[in-house]
Amino acid sequence: MAEYVIQNFASNLQAMQNAYSAREEMPAWATKLLTPTFMAVAVLTTLPPACPVRVIVGLTAFTSLWLHVLTHWVSGPAFFMDAIFMISITVRWLLLFLAGTPEIDYHQPTWSGTALTPTSTKDIDVLRRVLTKVRWSVELWSCWRGQGWNFVDQHLPRGAEQKQSRWEFLVSNAGRVLLNQYISDLFRRYAFCALWPAAQVEGHIDFNSLPLLYRHGLVALQLIRDNLMLDSEYRKASILFVGLHLSTPDRWPSLFGNVRDLYTVRNFWGRVWHQIFRQIFTRCGDVVANALNAQKGTLLYKYSRLYVGFLVSGVQHYACALLIPSAGYGWGMFWQMPGYAAVITVEDILKYYGEEAGIQDGNFVRFLGYVWTAYWMTLIYALPVGFVSDIQGFTGVCAA
Repeated sequence: MAEYVIQNFASNLQAMQNAYSAREEMPAWATKLLTPTFMAVAVLTTLPPACPVRVIVGLTAFTSLWLHVLTHWVSGPAFFMDAIFMISITVRWLLLFLAGTPEIDYHQPTWSGTALTPTSTKDIDVLRRVLTKVRWSVELWSCWRGQGWNFVDQHLPRGAEQKQSRWEFLVSNAGRVLLNQYISDLFRRYAFCALWPAAQVEGHIDFNSLPLLYRHGLVALQLIRDNLMLDSEYRKASILFVGLHLSTPDRWPSLFGNVRDLYTVRNFWGRVWHQIFRQIFTRCGDVVANALNAQKGTLLYKYSRLYVGFLVSGVQHYACALLIPSAGYGWGMFWQMPGYAAVITVEDILKYYGEEAGIQDGNFVRFLGYVWTAYWMTLIYALPVGFVSDIQGFTGVCAA
């Protein structure tokens, strides 16, 4: 019996491997509908009352979607962000339903019309309760940084959007989208393309073959371009939701933090770079820390949360390599994230012994911190830049 089970399992794995290796180019309709489909499954499975059935339905749906996608299709560079959001939605759903109960764990401290109310026997109250649950679910799944919820990131920057009228917000963000595009074009044309090789082989180059200083420069410039791109996409979403009266300006604070905080790699990831997925990473870290019975304030608690968060982020980025294959840089998409955690650990050790030696924070120390952050970020971030190059994501970017 055991031999039969093992043989059957092995044959199923082989069948999956054969299907994986024979995948076809993802059809155009799938590239447009996959991410909305994942989001729809998440929203719809949050609507029924808490019970095992909705968990089973959700698990079945997500498992079926991933098995179909991974064994049937491969995609191109344009699907990069979709791959990240598909795995992010899946991980967040698992956290909500397997590590807790959404209706108990998540709520809005200030009333916004989506508070979940007790059961009523009146039909009109039942209808109102259903509509409230629908809106509550949509808002929960639309909000990743916790604005207006009990899981809000305390480091969220607050700005003019807190007092702007709807019209002022729309005009301001539309202007920022245009400005971002203009600045990005300037960096691409006069800086990035000045370092990018003019002669390309088969539409892409081996990024590691470039001179070291060129690589660091290209990575730094791509970080800036990625920042502008992500900020623009975020502002486009804000324009859509606020313009359709589905949200309010105060729910859309700046996506990125203050560049003055870039004197440590920890600050880069914890305060400056976008925090869309922060709650996923910290929640995964909390689950593991609790499983280890790690007490708050201990090194075990601090670093188990740190490494688990970056490992989950590594899985999130590796989803890109699964759907957009890259032989040379696929695993690099995963290992870049634990690499950052290792640098942060070294950073903490240096800070500790520096304080023990009497070194105080000051302008010179901050300057060294900026150099330190710039070096490690451009060194490690070369992995995703190399991945984009390997999957021909830069093809034509410097065309005349």
